[in-house]
Amino acid sequence: MDIEFNIPQRIRIRDLKKDLVDQFKLTADPVIKLHRTIYDSFDWRLYKKNLLLVTENDLHQVKVTLKSVNNERNDRKIKVDKMPRLATDFESSLFASLLQPILNTRALI
Repeated sequence: MDIEFNIPQRIRIRDLKKDLVDQFKLTADPVIKLHRTIYDSFDWRLYKKNLLLVTENDLHQVKVTLKSVNNERNDRKIKVDKMPRLATDFESSLFASLLQPILNTRALI
């Protein structure tokens, strides 16, 4: 069963949200602020291998995600206390084994 919606082009987001909440009895999730950083070596070794190393910091933890630039591979995720500088600094042996051959001794910046 397909459902179609006609949304006016010039509607304000605030008004659209109100209409959706009223129509479908939705409740909004709380706003979460986080800081996202993409790391690589100075010579873009990860990007040249079609990889992104992304951190997301919220108030409680740092999540590190290794993902494909064009979403061809499954994302790999870990939680860390602070961002490692070298591939060998990762406590996760999976992350270290994936990054070490690419980065060698280069620092993440």
